[in-house]
Amino acid sequence: MEVIVQQNVSNFSQGLTAGQSGTLIKTFFGKFFEDSLFVDLINVCLYPATFGTVTVGSNNSTVDYIRDYLRDLDKIVKTLKLGNINVIKNKIRLIETLLTIRESGSNILSYQNVFQHLPTQDVATQSLIKKAIDGRIDSIDSFRKKTDYALNMISLFYELSHIKSSLILMNNFTDYAGNGDVSVFETVKNWKDIIINSYNDLSKLQSINKAESISDYFVLNDRASSEALANTLFTYVSQDYSFFKTGFDLFDKYIEGFESSSVHLISAPSNHGKSIFMINLAHMMSKMNLNDFKPNDAVVFITLEDDIYKLSRRFMAIFGNYKHNLLRMVFKQSYEISRANELTDSSSNIGIKVKSMFKNLLDSSVTVLTNGKFGIVVKHANENTFSPGDLGRFLDRLRVEGWNAKLVFMDYVDCAQPTIQRYSHNSDYDLQGQIVQELRNLSREHKIPIVTATQNSKISENMNMAMDNTQIGDSYKKVRYADFLYMCRMRRDLNPLADPVLSHVIDPSLHLLNGQLKPEILKMKTLITEVLIPFEVKITKSKESGKDFSKFSLFCTENLRIYNSIQEFIEDAKILYPNSKRLENDIKSLTDLAITSITEEFDQTTDYQIPDMTDQENIPEFLN
Repeated sequence: MEVIVQQNVSNFSQGLTAGQSGTLIKTFFGKFFEDSLFVDLINVCLYPATFGTVTVGSNNSTVDYIRDYLRDLDKIVKTLKLGNINVIKNKIRLIETLLTIRESGSNILSYQNVFQHLPTQDVATQSLIKKAIDGRIDSIDSFRKKTDYALNMISLFYELSHIKSSLILMNNFTDYAGNGDVSVFETVKNWKDIIINSYNDLSKLQSINKAESISDYFVLNDRASSEALANTLFTYVSQDYSFFKTGFDLFDKYIEGFESSSVHLISAPSNHGKSIFMINLAHMMSKMNLNDFKPNDAVVFITLEDDIYKLSRRFMAIFGNYKHNLLRMVFKQSYEISRANELTDSSSNIGIKVKSMFKNLLDSSVTVLTNGKFGIVVKHANENTFSPGDLGRFLDRLRVEGWNAKLVFMDYVDCAQPTIQRYSHNSDYDLQGQIVQELRNLSREHKIPIVTATQNSKISENMNMAMDNTQIGDSYKKVRYADFLYMCRMRRDLNPLADPVLSHVIDPSLHLLNGQLKPEILKMKTLITEVLIPFEVKITKSKESGKDFSKFSLFCTENLRIYNSIQEFIEDAKILYPNSKRLENDIKSLTDLAITSITEEFDQTTDYQIPDMTDQENIPEFLN
């Protein structure tokens, strides 16, 4: 028999003061002091069978798990102000005594001799034992079911302990709302927050979720049973299932894209483009699957490292095809102009110009793609403060506000923390594995792909070593719980036009003549080698097919985009350089405006739309 239950929470009663033991808390936790669960525990103690293999967090035995539960139960009796405290404590001591006797051997204690091992019993104790004897376990199958049920109820006790703050808030809301100093707006806003948090907390009660699921198994034995499963599969693929093309040849060819209910882990050495790769994926997956989105669907990007301002520059560069260094210059110049002119708001002419630049950059990069067809949600959280549980709450908040998350990026695991500190002897090895495991559970719960990243160990910076999962940093458990794992690295030691990169990034029909590069590509050699860096990606874990396939792509240092081929870069360059030239001119006009204050030269309607491909004015000659 194998049962999976959660590790008990140490010091459960801490923080649950007498003032917090309101009606809801007492209603929920008072159920654990009723006779039924005690009778079940007596039964599993009296039946002569071993508990079998039980996974309880670290390496706790079943007996230790039940004993810890009884101790925590004993701690909160007074806190909850329940009646008959002495009777309840006697019930707890009874089970502890039976567990101690049972530990000496499963055949020592039985229904026939239980009273002999308990020389003194009060009326309540005798009543409990009699109920157990009257409803005794009569088979090993019944014993397993009864044990499973008891352990699941104990697991539920600890799950409830994690949501007690929501119960307290809901219990106290009436008193809060009745306060005459609280406005209607504040009352409604706080109620909304309580509902969102409670919804998220309750959705994580695994014991309840398991009981509420339609079915976790099917028996196929006739046409009727086949039809039942077919109906379930149809409901899933028509309502919950998603499959996203990525726009990157390696993923679309070998794993056919990213599927719902899956976790994709990108792993690379420090400063080798993990975050940039994730934004590129967000851009290409938004673009490639545009027709599959609905107006209330959202692509969610969480950053735990860069702030929202640096992230916005990267989004503008990658989504809008601008030189990243010019976007940084927009920020720098805007800052210097604001300081020099002592700007405190956007009402002045210079302030309007600066704000208009930012708006137009966003319009021509992100919103020109979304355009009311779907939403892109960008959120920042400080590192080591955000957990998968916080992500779940945020997705629930978005749902309440009308947004349905279809795809989530979290940058990245190493800057996150687990939702629950389960063990007192925590280590990074266990915690990082726990974070990825929680993300996997979240991907199943919301039926979405979750893409995140992690850092490789120092040894992975050796470019002479092949990439494999042993190079994962801090915890190999991240490999265990991820569905897909992609190792990547910048290969600054390689030339984009030389083997082994060239065969991955060239289109022979377009750029080769008699096995040699055509003259038009050779004219671009300097540009290609200066702005493009080989970017190596390898699929090192796949729940489907495609494992151990690798490919070189090209990272562009100017717009931060990652390309499958040189041809993709050429097509983008025809837009990149005119886009960036106009932005450079506008930065200059902004500076001139600040210096001369000639406001009539400012055109507030300036718009950075993607240029016409026939406009050759600012395209380098060799690209024409």
